[in-house]
Amino acid sequence: MTLQEAMSARHKVSKYTDKPLSAEIIRQLNDRIKAQNQKYGLNMKLVTESKDAMPGIIAALMSKGVKNYIILAAVFHILAHVF
Repeated sequence: MTLQEAMSARHKVSKYTDKPLSAEIIRQLNDRIKAQNQKYGLNMKLVTESKDAMPGIIAALMSKGVKNYIILAAVFHILAHVF
């Protein structure tokens, strides 16, 4: 199976709840994200209660109704050195 075939055949079933994250869970997630960003030089960010969801291609890849998610962003020139 090629990568393109695998992507086309991929079937994702997700179920999301409308229950908001508690302040304590958000704090714990942000603490963990901050520690991982510092330890590994990452640029992760927690987005909560997003009304706009995600723009463009990200929205096409994700399910509808998502309000909380983590973004992991990288600078392209850094990735170019990795690969």
